Amino acid sequence: MRKPASIIIFLAMLSAPALKGQLLFGDGVESGDTARWSELRNGDIPDAIRYSDFDLRDPHLYIDTGFPLGCQDVTDQGISGVAPSFNEQVETAITTDDDGDGFLDSSTVLLFRPFNGVIVDGALAMVDAECSAPMEDTQCGYPAEGGVEYLRNDGLPSGPCPTVLPGTTSGYSPAISEPTPECVASRSTTMWMEINGALVPLQEAQVVFSDPAFSIDHVATGLFMGFLRESDADAIPLPDDVPFVGGQPLSSILPGGTNCCAPGDDRDQLGGESGWWFYFNWVGDRVNFSP
Repeated sequence: MRKPASIIIFLAMLSAPALKGQLLFGDGVESGDTARWSELRNGDIPDAIRYSDFDLRDPHLYIDTGFPLGCQDVTDQGISGVAPSFNEQVETAITTDDDGDGFLDSSTVLLFRPFNGVIVDGALAMVDAECSAPMEDTQCGYPAEGGVEYLRNDGLPSGPCPTVLPGTTSGYSPAISEPTPECVASRSTTMWMEINGALVPLQEAQVVFSDPAFSIDHVATGLFMGFLRESDADAIPLPDDVPFVGGQPLSSILPGGTNCCAPGDDRDQLGGESGWWFYFNWVGDRVNFSP
């Protein structure tokens, strides 16, 4: 696995444990059957979208830096002389090849074979891909090991799209950009995010995006959302090399969490459990993908 570009925290959708059980998708392929899925439709190249931007919008992340700077919101503003902001670090990993291996440092790609904006129960693969640098003319493919999570997606050409849940945001700026009424969405399931090598489960997670016809190059209103239980956040330590909060639980940088210095409380509820709804906006570029 490539080294995350992070000093504070690097969070991105990467590979995850396989979904439990076997799911049969609308195209007749079982989840986990990578070879069969890759050969579908006589080897046609899949329709692929790569995240070219991925921004945390809610909740925000706070670190107590001590005297003289005190409690700092590090979501969009870095700590002077110490580290860039969380979103800046994610952007750098998505857009550059810091380790010089010829690949962009972080590449999450959504694969459809083929994309269909109206199909129900279609197959969607989320891939921690290898994509060549520079980003402007990148070519993507499967990673050397692992890195594929199989989901289901429904085309929703009309009617409501999954979106921000009432009462689960805190009015941060920039605000969350919500999908247009016409969108495509994955089914909600447990997905995973990586925080400096630690896999963190997000409950009821979904990928939602507009432009089901693929008529433009950018998916400008993409939304990723999922619920992190407080009990999970309490049990996951931040890496020792994270400035100021290394070794403390993940909840210590989330408003309302254990010893978090934030002035407010961003905790939400899901099924009677306390935690945080995470909302990310993303932009996707269509890319060439070679199985």
